[in-house]
Amino acid sequence: MFREDGPTKVLLVSMMFAVLCFLQPDIGEPQGVTSSTPQGSGLSVPSGWSVFRGAKGLIVLHPRGWQVQERADGAFLAFRPGLGGIASALVMVEPFSRFQGRSVDILQTMGQWRPDLFPAVTVSRVRLLSQFPDVAVGQLRYRVQGEPFKGAAMCFKKGDQGVFYAMASRESAWPQEESVMREILSRFFYTGEEGPGGPSPSTPDMVPWSDPNEGAFTCPAPRGWKVEGGLVRLAPLDTKLDVLMTSPDEKILIRLGDSSVPSVYVLPSPVHEMGGFTEGSWYSPDGLHKMMVMRYLPGASFLTEFYLPQRVGRVSNIQIKEYPEISQKLRALHAPLARIGGMTYHADAAEVAFDAETEKGTRKGVAFAVTSANVYQMGATGGMWWVNWLGGFLAVPGLESLAKTLAERVGAGFQWNPQWQQQMTKLAGNVSKIQSQTHGEIMNMIHQGYERRSQIMDRVHERWTRAFRGQVLIEDPHTGDRFEVPAGSNYYWRIGGSQEFVGTETSSPELPNYWLHEMRIVD
Repeated sequence: MFREDGPTKVLLVSMMFAVLCFLQPDIGEPQGVTSSTPQGSGLSVPSGWSVFRGAKGLIVLHPRGWQVQERADGAFLAFRPGLGGIASALVMVEPFSRFQGRSVDILQTMGQWRPDLFPAVTVSRVRLLSQFPDVAVGQLRYRVQGEPFKGAAMCFKKGDQGVFYAMASRESAWPQEESVMREILSRFFYTGEEGPGGPSPSTPDMVPWSDPNEGAFTCPAPRGWKVEGGLVRLAPLDTKLDVLMTSPDEKILIRLGDSSVPSVYVLPSPVHEMGGFTEGSWYSPDGLHKMMVMRYLPGASFLTEFYLPQRVGRVSNIQIKEYPEISQKLRALHAPLARIGGMTYHADAAEVAFDAETEKGTRKGVAFAVTSANVYQMGATGGMWWVNWLGGFLAVPGLESLAKTLAERVGAGFQWNPQWQQQMTKLAGNVSKIQSQTHGEIMNMIHQGYERRSQIMDRVHERWTRAFRGQVLIEDPHTGDRFEVPAGSNYYWRIGGSQEFVGTETSSPELPNYWLHEMRIVD
């Protein structure tokens, strides 16, 4: 059965909730229930933290001593009580649908539409991080009862809806509170329950479920369902989601990820054929990470020609829906960077609805896939491609709507564990060091002197070429991927897992960095 790889599409929807205020007298009494140990199964709670459970399925992890209040439309606020009736630190997330214009405009006018929350606020250093979706960030400065506050804000806008995020604290406490506020923002999620009375009888409750293999993530799962799998480590730096959720009556199957799908595909080329790597064979240039040699398959072709026949079997009544708007937005984001490396970027998104005959009987299914490729331009052949997103479900006829709702809730509540991500960063450094040492020893045994001279000349040539083009080489410590980006900044930050980057002058940019992670300048 197929799986869903990379929950970013539904995660965008899950981020549209929350609100807060500054003065404790205006906050009122906290609602919901705060407990030091989570109910349900497998929710990872940091030491010294508690769990707030709202009436509508809201889950907020926060340090003890903080208070959380759920507001209308699923919104919430979190704050640390301070002296003089003023919250010393606070986190705010608020959905909106009534504002027109771009995200940068909404940020710059936030003092007008939230004067009670941001009295006489000054919004500075506003910058656009992304056009699709429309994302902007900025810095906040204001005073409450004469006390200076500083903060960071981000506006996320997709279509006519969006979310406003902010975190702020007393200026004197910012160095201590910033990391805490980021952690709160990165950990909240919704289980999908429908209100104080709970979901309708036909829709099961959602309970937290944690990755049993490495504690890498948490996500909601329907209560009483069988949940199998977790994170699968295929190589030191190659991990895949592989989770199967099955209803008690086995009438619905939901998947997150599929470890059977190669992380990277290599396009066939004369060079590979000369080495005996024909289409369908495995190729491992470093001896650790495996790539399959295969021609590029757009989303719909990947599902109908390759994936569904292997994972589901024979399917019929196939209905294909292309998503050219998604493909166009991805190309607009990634094509410029690909051109820097002399490559052409392709992206294709599609949804496939189908009927399948399984051991349990007839099933209705839906699968969605996004594939993308970097193909060499003139002067070279070959390239690589990936399956950026892969997901779907199988359900007994008549339960398709319920299956889709539950699958969206599972993806919407998916959260990576920040502590696990930090461990992956360290592992990436260790593996890179080991590989470099091994390679150096082998090359020294072959021709130590020549290898040294060649490396020096290669680096001189590469540096000169990049300097001539106004580029700098950076590396993602999470994945080891390297990119050339415009020079001129002291530090570079990657936006999520995309190929979009932000350059800054300082090592501590006043941005909501749960959205960004720092890149390493190679030379």
